[in-house]
Amino acid sequence: MTVARDAQLTECGVIVVGTTPNRIYRDIDSVIGRIHRTYAVASSRPRPAVSAIRQPVIPQSR
Repeated sequence: MTVARDAQLTECGVIVVGTTPNRIYRDIDSVIGRIHRTYAVASSRPRPAVSAIRQPVIPQSR
């Protein structure tokens, strides 16, 4: 499901930085470096017309 969501974001012009919890735990400096480099590239482009909407962690009962 994550790959499909990433693909949808990419289709809308969002740059997706892929990583795993294990990678964050093992090599946080590398992950942060990648985020900084990706941000530098993204900041040179126009922003895509997207909005983030927070979803509840626990689905609401009906």
